[in-house]
Formats: sequence, C-alpha cells, structure tokens
Amino acid sequence: MGYIMRITLAVGIGLLVAGAVVGGAITRGLDGQTEEPVEVAEGKIYFNQDFIEGVQSVTIDLDNPIVVFEHVFKQLPDEVRVHPTENYYYFKFWANSQEISGNMRLDAVNRDKGELSFGYFGAHNKPENIEDLSYVSDAKKLSKVDGVLVKKESALRYRVSYRGKSVVFQLNDLDQAVSSDFPLRSSEQYMARTKDESGFQFNLLYDSDKQSFHFVLDESVTLSDVLYELEEGLYIGRLSGFAFYEDELGRKILIGVDADNVKRNNYYDGPFDQLADNFVKDDSLKKAMEEAYPYVRGRIDNHGVFHGNNGERLDSRLALTPYATFNSYAELRSFFGICRKRGSEAEVINCLTGDYKESVPGAEEK
Repeated sequence: MGYIMRITLAVGIGLLVAGAVVGGAITRGLDGQTEEPVEVAEGKIYFNQDFIEGVQSVTIDLDNPIVVFEHVFKQLPDEVRVHPTENYYYFKFWANSQEISGNMRLDAVNRDKGELSFGYFGAHNKPENIEDLSYVSDAKKLSKVDGVLVKKESALRYRVSYRGKSVVFQLNDLDQAVSSDFPLRSSEQYMARTKDESGFQFNLLYDSDKQSFHFVLDESVTLSDVLYELEEGLYIGRLSGFAFYEDELGRKILIGVDADNVKRNNYYDGPFDQLADNFVKDDSLKKAMEEAYPYVRGRIDNHGVFHGNNGERLDSRLALTPYATFNSYAELRSFFGICRKRGSEAEVINCLTGDYKESVPGAEEK
C-alpha cells in the first residue's frame, strides 16, 4: 500500500512567456515566429487543494468497516482495473483529520465463494512498531450476509454489488509466457510474471541449485519509476527506492527495498505479497516454496497461503522476500560491497538475494 504524491502547481509571473503552448495549438515564440504545435500528454494532476480540503472536510465512523466500505464503494466508477496480481484494489482518502489507506481484494479462491476482503488503516509518518499503524484499522470479509454480492462474469471479470450500486472489477490478465529474449540460466525455472501496487512488473525465478527465488525486473514494459546507477552495477528507483543488481546477463535483480516503506506499508514495500495468484494451475510454486523454505512444508496450499491443522485456509501467506531492507544508501552500499567480494557471479547473487527465512528448519529437522 502507499501514498499518492500530492503536487501543488504554481505558475509564477516569471515563468509565463509570450506564445505559451497549450494543448496542440500553434503559438508564437519569443522571437515572434510561428511555432509548430506541441502535443501535451494528458494525465491526472493532484492538487494541494484536494489534500487540504480532504483532510479537513470529512468525518465518518472509522471504527465501523461497513461504513468505511460504503464510503469508498459509492465513489468507485462503474468499472475498475485491478493491476496488482494478487488482486488488491487499493484506495486512499482523508477523514477525521487522518490519511486512511486500504484495499478491497478479490482473492483467487474466496471470490468464487462470494467473498470480498476489505481492510484499512491510518497512516503514520514514522512508525516504529506494528501497533503504530493500528491506531485506526479494521478488516472484514464481506459477503451476501453483509449485503455485498460478488458475481463472476468471466474468468477475470467480477461484478460487485452493494445497495443498488454495482462495479465491475477487471482483474489483471497478465501474460505469463516467458519472453523469447529473456535469458535464463540452466538452473533457473521461470515461475511467473507479477505486478505489484508500485506499478513494477517482475519475472519471478526459482534457482534449483541455490534453492532460492529472485524477482527480476520486467523491462519489456514502461517502468513506473526512473532508475539511476548509484554505483557500478547497483541501480536505485528515485521514487520507489527499489535497489537492483545488474547481473552478467544484463538482468536487474531486486536486492533491496527501503525499510521505511516496509514500515509504512505503502506502495513501495516490495513485491513479496503480489504473486500471480490468478495463474496458479498446479503445485509447482508450492513445491519450490517448500524446498526453499523448509518450515512451510505441509503448511501451505498451491498459492503459498497457510492452512490450519484442520485444513482451513488462513489469512496469512508465505512472504517471498529474497532481498534485503535498508535504512540508508550507506547501509545499502556496504551490503552491496560485501556481497560483490564473494567471488563467482552465482555466489554474489546468492548473497544479495538471501532470505533469512530460508534457514528456518522444517518440523522434521528440529
């Protein structure tokens, strides 16, 4: 989850010039000559006015998830597109002088049972503990008993209705075929293509030799951030803070996320919880997870979701985190430098993508 950057647009007198171009109109420049039309791309603009008036003008019962759901649902358009591949539709609003972040989710299994998951929490500027985000928070599975109807219209198209309003949720039909020009090592298995709430797409790989996963940046699509090289082979997203190592095959492997984003539970907290749930057809992902993370053996389903002793599906899943969290660029540089000295390329990658949970033993090993 995360933040929408709010921008105050200010036009100073010194910035106004004769013959300013608006849209595609032909105008005159400073020299009086006719200029060719310039096309201006249209996009959403977020104003500081929206932020201030939003914070100060709305009061609702934040302790009642049905009230909060209705507040959000009634403002949805007739059809929405769900980009993240774990089927979360995120939202943000201001109420009671707080910024509220949340999501509604059509889980790959529960949606066909008529269930919609709904949750939200109040933002915190510098959370140090999980409790810091629970000052205002709640979650509820909504279904017919709550007046919420979930109807399947096609494989990845669902209609949700509540109190006379209906909204179509178009889930992401993300192509799962590996690109012909995407290089794979002999020990690597292509698991899925994923997209998280940051807008980044990743190729999820499993290395059977190292028994570990990698998130590799999908550069076949336009990136939702600007990457720059912090030092040779180390790339950073200017907004996301995602850190990538460019390997010998020219691939950018995710090796780190900003710890502050993880604490805030925002859009840049990493792709660990945005797997390609809609496209899980067999137990290949489960087998790879159980091999890489011995402690989950016999405890997860094909999606990596934990189940209880009676086989009931729980509300938690394996967090796939083959990357580090860092508090500063200095800390990231130090970590990167240590791993770069490991020797072979395989050893460097293994160091950079280590996940502490891989060393947690299974029940039979304790």
